[in-house]
Amino acid sequence: MSLNRLETSALTREEQIRRDSFRFLVSVVVFAWINIIFWFYIMGFPMVNSVWENESPQELPVSYRGGILWYIIFFIIINGLLPLSLLFLVTQPNSLIRADLHLIIAWLCIVFSAIAFIGITLVYLFWCNTSISAAAVACNSGDWCCVFNTSPGNENQCPSTTPCNPPKTREDLGGSNGEWSQYFWLSLALIAVSLFHWLINRVIHATGLASAYTAREAKIFAAVFLLASAGFFFWFIGILVVNLNFLCGYPLLEGGAGVGTYTCTLYSWDYWFIWLLFLNALPLVAFGAALVVNDTSITPTAHQICAVAAALVTLASFIYFIGILVFKTNNYLLASPLSISNNERYCCEYFGSNPDICPNTTPCIAGTSVRMVANPSDAFLKVFIASVGFLVNVTFHLVLNNRMKKYKVFYSPIDL
Repeated sequence: MSLNRLETSALTREEQIRRDSFRFLVSVVVFAWINIIFWFYIMGFPMVNSVWENESPQELPVSYRGGILWYIIFFIIINGLLPLSLLFLVTQPNSLIRADLHLIIAWLCIVFSAIAFIGITLVYLFWCNTSISAAAVACNSGDWCCVFNTSPGNENQCPSTTPCNPPKTREDLGGSNGEWSQYFWLSLALIAVSLFHWLINRVIHATGLASAYTAREAKIFAAVFLLASAGFFFWFIGILVVNLNFLCGYPLLEGGAGVGTYTCTLYSWDYWFIWLLFLNALPLVAFGAALVVNDTSITPTAHQICAVAAALVTLASFIYFIGILVFKTNNYLLASPLSISNNERYCCEYFGSNPDICPNTTPCIAGTSVRMVANPSDAFLKVFIASVGFLVNVTFHLVLNNRMKKYKVFYSPIDL
């Protein structure tokens, strides 16, 4: 009698666990679909408005919203991977590898959403609705051209040079446009959503729901990461660094420069910090070697050492890039002619102060006032953003080194 009662109690507990697990997974699926709807709202409204609101077939003065700051928008868009990875996990909730993939994406989205929030805030505080912000700032008021369309250097930024009726002043612009204000609040919301994803993942790990894995699935996971990491590295050296080299053109002074030519010298010891980023190839190669030669602890250890070394040099480059952005960009008093961050039109303004660097002896466009150079070059800003990407990348290398040992793909003398 007591044995039957114990069996019934055990079955009841097991049934309750199944019901709780089912309810939890249903709640997770509902949460994921709410996330997807939220992401489509971002793509369908503020994103579309940022792209198309500047169209002006009636030649009405509007603001320009292009430029490098679309990278901030990218950091928001990438959050669309979160609900997709969560649904991917739910299709096989006992998969440890899928749970780890969701955890990695959750951390990535926390970092990227935080970067977006910081970038949106800094742009609003220091560049939004200023006379030099036209071609670089996407937060300008829709009436930006009503105030700055006739400012020197902004002749090509606005579709009309006719003053607005009634006229507007800088004070009339107020804050940013509505889309940029939404991005500010959306970035905060996405940080909270990413943290909630992290909590869900911790529950899945803590309850032991995700505990199964296969070597084949782990190797596919590692191969996808290796290809993505390699693609990012070759995009960096094949496009960003090449553009930084040739964007201004090498000033071959012995060949002579025509009047009105503008150029700038980007070759200096600043480039050492670009070359340091090339060391991110080391963990890439070491990770591939560890996947191929996986019967020894030497290759995983070598990969770990390479990832730490790459992290240190990348951090040094990142800190240096911040320094030249703040103190050296377009500053002819601090040896700026040799700065890799200079605006492409540096010599348009400072040719008189740098006769050994600038081949031109007159303004770039004779008889036309050129807007004061203030912003760094887009090519350098992309390299700066790439350094952040490399920091994230080497962090994932270190995390995956540990996970591959746990999945038994990398050899480890200690059972993790």
